[in-house]
Amino acid sequence: MAAQDREQSARDRRLASRDRELAATDELTGARRRGVGLDELQHAIDRARREGTKLTIAYVDVDDLKSLNDSDGHRAGDQLLCDVAEALRRHMRSYDLLVRVGGDEFLCVLPGITVSEARGRFEQMGAELADGGSVSFGLSELREDDTPQGFIDRADHDLLANRSR
Repeated sequence: MAAQDREQSARDRRLASRDRELAATDELTGARRRGVGLDELQHAIDRARREGTKLTIAYVDVDDLKSLNDSDGHRAGDQLLCDVAEALRRHMRSYDLLVRVGGDEFLCVLPGITVSEARGRFEQMGAELADGGSVSFGLSELREDDTPQGFIDRADHDLLANRSR
């Protein structure tokens, strides 16, 4: 009886772990969901401050997604979102964090690198997407007095500035 109870308990823990992971993951793109991702951003900020390391974020917007949805249908738009998420992953390290923060927006949390290092990665990724769509991105490096929202807002402002160039 005790062995069966241990087996059942182990199964329950595995199922609970799987359920937590499913709840934390955007089912379309495989990126973290916004709420979970913002919590993980706070942990990354705390870690960078504690360890005295760099932390950069990229705010990425899929250009003209609404137009694609209107002209080719939502299936085409969904495919573009998946393609962008996959392209982002190819240019991120295994321990970087990809978060879907909105319908056509992603946040990439990049510990241990500077804005200039990140810029090269995202410019290369944008060039790879040229045939299948385009993205705009903005970057921000953690400052001592940053809140998570202020950190994100600076990356968003950089995105808007890059888009207007």
